[in-house]
Amino acid sequence: MTSPTAPPEPTERLAWISCDDDPARYSAIEEACLRDSQESFLILWINRPALFVGKNQNLWAEVSAAEAFHTGISLNRRLSGGGTVYHDPGNLNFTMVSPGEPKIAFQEHLSLLFPYFEARGIAVEIRNRSDLFHDGRKFSGNAEYFTGGRVLHHGTLLFNTDLPQLARFLTPDSNAYTDRAVDSNRSLTVNLCSLLPDIPNTRTFAEDLLNVLLGHHSNLRRIEEMPSTILRKAEDYLPHFRDPAWIFGRSPRYELERTVSRDSESMSSRISVQDGQIQEIHLESRANESPEELQTIADSFRDCLHSPEAIQSRIQNSRWKDFPSGAFLSKVWLELFF
Repeated sequence: MTSPTAPPEPTERLAWISCDDDPARYSAIEEACLRDSQESFLILWINRPALFVGKNQNLWAEVSAAEAFHTGISLNRRLSGGGTVYHDPGNLNFTMVSPGEPKIAFQEHLSLLFPYFEARGIAVEIRNRSDLFHDGRKFSGNAEYFTGGRVLHHGTLLFNTDLPQLARFLTPDSNAYTDRAVDSNRSLTVNLCSLLPDIPNTRTFAEDLLNVLLGHHSNLRRIEEMPSTILRKAEDYLPHFRDPAWIFGRSPRYELERTVSRDSESMSSRISVQDGQIQEIHLESRANESPEELQTIADSFRDCLHSPEAIQSRIQNSRWKDFPSGAFLSKVWLELFF
């Protein structure tokens, strides 16, 4: 395994392993490190189950709405572009923030991790410009973002992730969507725990990774807590990363067409979404429904946030559930609207 050329090392890089598991808070901490500090950082963090879409992605073309709704998983949108990733306690996330030019430099940043894989005898190669693979299977996806002479590089390291659950979340029926969003690259995956049998859990993996890197990079200094100025600024950014206008509204304009049939009943939808809200909706039904009643149902969803929780709330508070089509829609809405 040949390591890519490393970038010039900053004078000092602060290294921190976090004990929190709030996905949105990590995004806020990343932004504070990026915009409100001149220091360089390496952050290792473990999330509760969460999904992160890239800044320019259509969330529902990437994520199974049914799985997200039924599990209540945390949905998030990050600052950087790239594809959608799944986090759980078996996944180690890493963030690097440092001064730098606004140019893509995946190989240079990933080179900072290569001493660990060399020390543990794990053959690694970079594919798709930004992914780490072992023996043809992916274990790390990465993305970058630039602003104000600062660079944010972050990625995942699959240690003992629930891979079947990952596949369920990231296997939507995206053919029904028409948009100009950036699609994710799908690859076969592998957990690093199968290559590191002596490491019992993700937290121990984080400690092992950092200890090796501390021995290799002389400029790396471990800290037990992030600077208080960073944490205070992160609290200011936190509402933004929890705001539905950011999570759902940042998706590009898209259109969706669905048809759902059950026995002798059938309903079709054509939905146009902009800024995360349903702007236009057309419904067709086989039921013996007057056009006025069907239009009443459709109109009740205009300007509704295109999320399962918001759609369900509109249905629960509707006055048309006794209409023939309304009763059917109440049963199949998740398939029909996503």
